[in-house]
Amino acid sequence: MTRLLLAPLLALALSLPLTAGALPAAAASAPVRVLDPARAELARHPDNSADFPRIPNRCFNARREPNGHCRLTTFAGRPFVVLWGDSHAWMYLPAIRKLAKRNRVNLVMRVIGSCPVSLPLPKKPRSRCETNNLDTVTYLKKLKNRGVRFRVIIGGFWAGYTKAIRMVRKNTAGAAGLAEYSRRMATLGVERSPGMFRRLGRLKIPVDIIAPAATVPAKPGRCQRGRDPYQCNLPRERAMYSEKYVKRWMQNKLIKHLSGKTRVIDPSGFYCGPKKCRAHVNGINTFYDDIHLGAELTAQMRRYFAPVFKQLVS
Repeated sequence: MTRLLLAPLLALALSLPLTAGALPAAAASAPVRVLDPARAELARHPDNSADFPRIPNRCFNARREPNGHCRLTTFAGRPFVVLWGDSHAWMYLPAIRKLAKRNRVNLVMRVIGSCPVSLPLPKKPRSRCETNNLDTVTYLKKLKNRGVRFRVIIGGFWAGYTKAIRMVRKNTAGAAGLAEYSRRMATLGVERSPGMFRRLGRLKIPVDIIAPAATVPAKPGRCQRGRDPYQCNLPRERAMYSEKYVKRWMQNKLIKHLSGKTRVIDPSGFYCGPKKCRAHVNGINTFYDDIHLGAELTAQMRRYFAPVFKQLVS
């Protein structure tokens, strides 16, 4: 989704990456608006077009949407990491890809924007998201049956899905503006994700999960340094929507159903302190847009994902 498409959703106090698969194709629009690009604390890029992780053209369909399955590295006889989820999994690809290459690990993406890892809704027809999730379970079962050593890293915009469901249930003004697809994805994320995690637990699929990321609130306040991406620091309590609630929800509804030791990967300490989330780290933008971290930033987060790879190759 381009930043132009995000704007009306943000005005409705919801930030769901409905078509994040289109980001690489559409990212050439909308320059970063900064008042003084020469200032040292501002990001190095004169525009934000390159700050989302690229994947090969073969990983997209004719509509420039991710295929769902994309193998990014190939090392015969080596372990696998499967990155599964929505654009909040995809945005960490720069760090994960570097680690896969360094450790000679096969990296597979099973990612579709705005697609939470979940069971499908009972009613058909199924969306691409729901089909991809079922296909991913089949793929993981095949890896397991073949005796392949692998781990799954799951990422999702859980804060966005829980926020959307709250809006719908309370029938707020913003809920009326949600598209049917947004409602469906939020329903999948909140009501159908626990069932998928129970299934993964029963299958004894080894899973690690990424903790929530900071986002720019719908009304972040005036920022003289620039808005797209947001160039001012934010209070953590505003950048991390209902952080305690969302983490508790993830633990009780998702993580507790998994088998074995699940690692919660939380890179937020790289750009947030206890009270404040920074707009820049070492001159690098924190945000790509209001709901995604920038690729240059996430490329620096290897240490948070390194234990996954260390465990696999040790």
